[in-house]
Amino acid sequence: MSKTWKVLREEKTMKECTIFDWQDDNWTSVDTEEGEVWDMNLYRDDITNECRLVFYPTYINDEGIREVNTTGYAKCYKVVEEEA
Repeated sequence: MSKTWKVLREEKTMKECTIFDWQDDNWTSVDTEEGEVWDMNLYRDDITNECRLVFYPTYINDEGIREVNTTGYAKCYKVVEEEA
């Protein structure tokens, strides 16, 4: 049984997540056509059970290493899990 995710809508303001385990998050990076790199996080809030897909900007730190800026986000989408 595989799982798929359906994007419901963009959320203009992201609700603060109550409790979640970072170990259960799904992170990946996306390279854009403009040469930017964005990190994506798919997570489930352990209290509300709501899922979100969040895009975070990245930057190069003083040591030349790419880091994600989790203090702000660019886009947030509410998603639902579907069984295929």
